[in-house]
Amino acid sequence: MDLWAAVDRIVDRATNPAALRWHGLHLLAARRWRSTGRPVPTDFADAEREAVVVYLAGLALLRQIRDLVDGPIVVLKGIAVAQRYPDPALRPFADLDLLVPDPERVHRTLLAAGFAQTDDLEYPHHLPALGTPGSPLGVEVHASPGWLSWMTSPPVERLFERAVPADLGIDGILALPPALDAMQLVAHSWRHQPLRRLLDLVDVAATTDGLEPAELDALADDLGMGRVWRTTAGASQAAFSGAPHRSLATQTWARHLVTGRERTVLEKHLTNWLRACWATSVAGGAGDLRMTLRDQALPRGGEGWSGRVAWAGRAARDAFVPISRHDRRE
Repeated sequence: MDLWAAVDRIVDRATNPAALRWHGLHLLAARRWRSTGRPVPTDFADAEREAVVVYLAGLALLRQIRDLVDGPIVVLKGIAVAQRYPDPALRPFADLDLLVPDPERVHRTLLAAGFAQTDDLEYPHHLPALGTPGSPLGVEVHASPGWLSWMTSPPVERLFERAVPADLGIDGILALPPALDAMQLVAHSWRHQPLRRLLDLVDVAATTDGLEPAELDALADDLGMGRVWRTTAGASQAAFSGAPHRSLATQTWARHLVTGRERTVLEKHLTNWLRACWATSVAGGAGDLRMTLRDQALPRGGEGWSGRVAWAGRAARDAFVPISRHDRRE
């Protein structure tokens, strides 16, 4: 399958530029339209210029961090996967995700060098985000890539042992080998909002280009994410090659990937409630479902039950409304 020709076909048949932007394909769409003589919307052209600035800023920030920090640095997601695009400025991203052996020490080093903490949110797999004056990018220092709760997560030491030089032109900056990188991209997507947008599928397809499917299946099974991986690969085939989409996901909460439209409010909530079915154990699925219940059904902060009921009512009212329109109403 020629991935980039498939993306061009998606762009060519799209009738809603806003949906392409929601799916993260607006930069690829602008390139395609310019090459075919079609006018490029002003906001897409602005995004193209901004993407170039962000990419160059990312390289400069990585060089700065490399000079400040000792030890291995593995880049994840955005700027790393961008290297697998026809032009790295075609892959939008907003921060640098860095995997390091001692995240607390690196975090302190960056703070001492003039970086500032931009939020107070700390997760099991990364510390609060950082920023620095003059850069449009944030920095997240990771203790691990952030795997799924039910997975057999590979030891972090193994990731550093298998890391390879990143294709960024910066000595000492590493990346995960493609097969492992694909698994962490899929795990990241499923941990947040699985099969949310086409950009996530493009990332995985670009990362696995040229790899043997059997190798990927075996690695996914070893990591305890075989069902998640095969569902993602099937959605990718359905979206990019027109293969029949017979899986539960692409017939229910991920149908928007096949048509290229924006996801609806109902599909978003179906995703949150049903993804636990893809766990490899009952205990793992139950744990995921408990987190969903805590996040979706219970009041947040000082919201109270009346606020949560009102939120549920608005979600029901907008069940078949695209997410972006619902969010604007909120």
